[in-house]
Amino acid sequence: MSETATSRRERLALASAGIPFRLKSAVVWAAIFAALAFFFALAQFDTDWMLDNVLFILGGVQYTLLIAVSGIVLAVVLALLGALARLSSNPVAFGVAGFYVSFFRGTPLIVQMFLLYLALPQIGTNLVSTYPGFPEWLANRFVLTATAAGILALGLNYGAYMTEIFRAGIQSVAAGQGEAADALGMTYRQKMRRVVLPQALRVIIPPTGNEFIAMMKDTALVSSLGWRPAPPRCSASRSSSARPTSRTSRPTSSSPCSTGGSRWCSRSSRVGSSAAWRRATSVPRLRRAGRTAAVRWEPREQAG
Repeated sequence: MSETATSRRERLALASAGIPFRLKSAVVWAAIFAALAFFFALAQFDTDWMLDNVLFILGGVQYTLLIAVSGIVLAVVLALLGALARLSSNPVAFGVAGFYVSFFRGTPLIVQMFLLYLALPQIGTNLVSTYPGFPEWLANRFVLTATAAGILALGLNYGAYMTEIFRAGIQSVAAGQGEAADALGMTYRQKMRRVVLPQALRVIIPPTGNEFIAMMKDTALVSSLGWRPAPPRCSASRSSSARPTSRTSRPTSSSPCSTGGSRWCSRSSRVGSSAAWRRATSVPRLRRAGRTAAVRWEPREQAG
């Protein structure tokens, strides 16, 4: 039986020997797409709704690219600095880089986003209220919009992972290259810029591209920052929502897009309205106005 199966495989290999390899690969892809189309038909998705809202869904691509490109640029800068610090003989730089890599690689990305978006304003407010010597405008400097907090969190998180990529790329360059640069009288900056880093890029670029692809998918987490009512297209199946009942009402804020197809529901500055609300409800201003900073949330009564 085994000899018959082996002979069949040999005959099949000989018969397909004249077919180009890329054509074989294309046939495999076509078969996979046909299977996916079959399962898609079995799922009975609402294709009419998809066609009606395809522009609405594709509108989030520009915001996804904006957040991802900004985040990867910040991550590359932080990764380069972190890698040089990890390779440095300076104990302060080595310790700071080690803590940075350990912290941001050891905590979830969503937690880091909420820390930057919600904890920083509290730090600024408490700093001004506890130490009167600090100017009051300093509290507002710690308030970030949802987009800025998301970009900063993505850059810090991916920069920690890419630090090891950059360090491995730099160490992949032969030690003799650096020694030759030293023999020519180059400074450390010249050696890195003209000799080491250009050769390390061939190792750094491929995994950096993988990190950028992963970051584009993680931009969906930015939509969790802030609070806003669901847009009309997404709230058809919801029967209740939440609203603030305190004296200082909170304006609705829009969240950035994600790779899942969501986007800002208006082209106004709704993303920044959440930050404006937090500035308006900061402790010093509420004290001057004689108000309380506590905000109580109650669900709306269902209609009908």
